[in-house]
Amino acid sequence: MTFASTLVVVLWLVVLGICAPQPRARVSDAQRVDTGRTVRIKTTPPLREIGANYFKALKQSQVWINIEPELLEGGPPPVLVNLTVAFPGVRLNHEPLSVAVRAQPRCYPKVFPDRVRQPILRFQLAGSTRIDLTETGAAYQWLASCSKSQPDTVIAHVPLTVVRQVAGTTNVKVEALGLRVALR
Repeated sequence: MTFASTLVVVLWLVVLGICAPQPRARVSDAQRVDTGRTVRIKTTPPLREIGANYFKALKQSQVWINIEPELLEGGPPPVLVNLTVAFPGVRLNHEPLSVAVRAQPRCYPKVFPDRVRQPILRFQLAGSTRIDLTETGAAYQWLASCSKSQPDTVIAHVPLTVVRQVAGTTNVKVEALGLRVALR
C-alpha cells in the first residue's frame, strides 16, 4: 500500500466516525472495518497499518499510523513519521480539527548518530508546494524521545486539510530533524 493510499484509509475512517475499539478482537481483525465505523483495537501495529486504542485513564481514543520514510542519501530509514487523531470518548461524530504529525529519530539502531537533530519538519509536494510545520511563528513541540536530555522529536498539530493535501501527492520529500527523506 502506498503512503497516499494508506493515509486515505485513515482519513476515511476518521471522517466516517470511529466507534469504540473492540477489546475482544483478534489482532488479525485490526484492519477490518464493520459498517465503515468500527476500528479494532491494535496497540502495536506494523508500519503503515492503522493503530487504535481507547485510553481509559485519559477518556480518549486515538487512531494513528506510523510511516518510515526512505532516506534520500541511501541507508536505513532514520526517521519515523506518525499521524495521530485523538478525540474524547469512543466515537468521533465530526471531522477532527487537527491531526498530530510527529517526526522522531530511530532510537535503535541510531542512524547518523553524530548528526545533530534539528527542530525541522517540512514537506515538499510535487516539487513546488512547500508545507513547513516548524517555520518561524509556527506552534510545535520539540522534545526528547531517544534520550532524556536532548530534544530530538517534533510534534505539530495541523488541520486535516494539510494531511489531505500531503496524502494526495504520490512523491513527497520531507526534511525532518535535519535529515532528508521521502514518502513514496
